[in-house]
Amino acid sequence: MIPFLFLINNYISKKFGYKKGLLSIIISSISVTLFIILMSFSLNKVFDFSIYKGELLSYIISQLLNLIIFRYIQHNTKTSYPVVFLSYVFSLIIFHMVYTLSYLDTTILDGYWIRYLLNISIEVIVCICITILDKKVLK
Repeated sequence: MIPFLFLINNYISKKFGYKKGLLSIIISSISVTLFIILMSFSLNKVFDFSIYKGELLSYIISQLLNLIIFRYIQHNTKTSYPVVFLSYVFSLIIFHMVYTLSYLDTTILDGYWIRYLLNISIEVIVCICITILDKKVLK
């Protein structure tokens, strides 16, 4: 899902401007948090923010980084497929690094690298499709 969120945020930034891209990151972060709180309340469970802080932090940091890279590419370089692809992959790797660092005390290292590499591999394949879509849609 994360590569698609990067694509949507890049589209918003290209179509409506950098400030709207930042606003979309803030709105999506708040809406997801409110949805989790609402679902916890409706299921009669206690909401514990410490469970979700890693996902939220990694999402915000990777989205901001993706937006900064996208803006730099848009204004300072010729947007070619490899550059756009590498920006998506770099943002994904940052997402996983921040996520892992925030949950390092609870991460079970048994089979961690297999799951990590499998996840990154699937996301890289998705990023290839998203890069093509990005070049077609965001011209």
